Amino acid sequence: MNIPSSFRVYTLGPKNSFSDILARKLYPNTKIYHLKTISDLIEEASKGEKVLVPCENSIDGMVGETIRKIREIDNIYINREICYPIDLCLGGLGKEEDVNVVHSHPKAINQCLNYLNEKGIIYKEVSSTSEAAKKVKEYGKDSIGVICSKEALKEYGLNLLKEKIQDNLNNYTIFWELSNEEISPNYNKKIGTAMIVDLDNESGALYKFLKPFDDERINLYFINSWPEDGIYWCIYWFLIKMYCNQLL
Repeated sequence: MNIPSSFRVYTLGPKNSFSDILARKLYPNTKIYHLKTISDLIEEASKGEKVLVPCENSIDGMVGETIRKIREIDNIYINREICYPIDLCLGGLGKEEDVNVVHSHPKAINQCLNYLNEKGIIYKEVSSTSEAAKKVKEYGKDSIGVICSKEALKEYGLNLLKEKIQDNLNNYTIFWELSNEEISPNYNKKIGTAMIVDLDNESGALYKFLKPFDDERINLYFINSWPEDGIYWCIYWFLIKMYCNQLL
C-alpha cells in the first residue's frame, strides 16, 4: 500500500528508540518509517518527505551529523523544533549489581558517564538504544546491561534496574522536523529561526554579518562555529539561531 507523504514520517529506529517514541507522540495517526542514519533521513527530507531528527542534547551537545548533512543540501527547512525530555534507564536480566558491561548508543553513554564511572561499568557502543536492548535480551547474561528507554525494556522483556541514570536529571534533546518545503511563518508567535552561514576568512567578517541583527534589535540566542571538513582548522562556518519569524 502506498502511503501519501502527508501521512508518513521518517525517523531513526528501531521501534522504541527515543526518536521513534517522540514521533509516535507527535504524529499519532501517521505511518512511521525507520531509517538507520541521520544522513539517510535528511536525504529523504530533500526528496519531499517529512523527517524527525535529533540536533542537540543538553548534556552531550550538538549532533554533528545532523548539522553537517543539512549544510550539504540546499533545500532543507526546519519546520518545527521540539524539546523532549530524555530519561535514561539501566536495564538487564538480573540485578543492578550484576551488571559490569552496558550496551547503548554513544550519545546515551555520554549522557550517563558519571554513573558508569562510579560503578566501574564498561560500555560498548551500538547503533541505537533500542537495538542495544534487543542484543542484551539475545545475550541472556545478567552481567550485560543496556541504557535505553522504559519502553524498550518493556518491548524486549528486560528488567528495569535503575531509573534516570543520566548525569543531569534535566536532560533534554532538541529534535527538528525537516522537509524540503518552507512553511508560512506565524507572525503572532515568538518563534526561532536557524541558519547556517559561510563567511569569508577575513578580519571583521563575523562582526559585519552580525551587526545588522543588533541594529534591528534581533535577539541571537545561539551561535556555534564548525571547522570546515578536510581543511586545516582555520576555516569555520556557523550555525546561528535567533528569535524572528522569517528571514527575508
